[in-house]
Amino acid sequence: MASPTGRLSGKRCLVTAAAQGIGRATVEAFLREGAALVVAVDINVEKLNELPSDRVVRRVLDVRDGEGIKALARDYPDIDVLFNCVGIVHQSPLLETADQEWDNSFDVNVKSMFLFCREFLPKMISLGGGSIINMASVASSLRAINCRCVYGATKAAIIGLTKGLAMEHVQDGIRCNVVCPSPIASPNNRLEHIIFMGNKRIGRLAKAEEVANLCLFLASNEEGRVLQHIREKNEKLIKLLRSAKRREVNEHFCCSCSLPGIVRNILYKYRDDELFPLLFLVHKYFPIKL
Repeated sequence: MASPTGRLSGKRCLVTAAAQGIGRATVEAFLREGAALVVAVDINVEKLNELPSDRVVRRVLDVRDGEGIKALARDYPDIDVLFNCVGIVHQSPLLETADQEWDNSFDVNVKSMFLFCREFLPKMISLGGGSIINMASVASSLRAINCRCVYGATKAAIIGLTKGLAMEHVQDGIRCNVVCPSPIASPNNRLEHIIFMGNKRIGRLAKAEEVANLCLFLASNEEGRVLQHIREKNEKLIKLLRSAKRREVNEHFCCSCSLPGIVRNILYKYRDDELFPLLFLVHKYFPIKL
């Protein structure tokens, strides 16, 4: 049931990899919170057809198809929220990776986001702003995972892409964020993932719905208000960030937005006072230079 006064009321959204997993959970969250339209992009026709709402436009599209993405942008020029969720997981050591596997991983995971951003950004800017959310992973520049060398390289590239977009377009009203989840519970989970997360403090795999709720926040106007508060009010926070030492970087946290690692200790130290809103600062490198 959609909320007529929901957090995304009236917004028009586009989600890639929308047929299942995090993508599908996010489509459902966007609809529940009143999105006027969700363009659901995937190559899985059967799963796409399971999306139930009359506010969903199903588009079968290979995200490597640059001309198809251009056509999609022409058909839906007034997108407010772009969620680049698509990604594939290549699992093998570097020495067992063929050129084609490397190229395909970067085409699907990174180039597709470049293509979608390039086509949809101009209209977003002309409309006065929007939200771009890119899906990365803890397996990236944040930490290494065995047999995920290629995958980790693509996700590190996504973090870099998002930081660059945030810097280039913050004055245009464009909010660019990257989400870096740990392994997500699914029917295809490997035993090693289950054991790995079972040994962590949280004791379980993350849920797709938990990541979807984070994406919902980043897509909403709430995120913009939090960041505006940080920019205008927290001079103390900015001074702390600038004085933080690089060696304070620590390993990432389960199913959360990708905060700069150097602020982790600051968050814990100041979590009970006015600095807590930093929790929602997700690779937003506008005037803050570390």
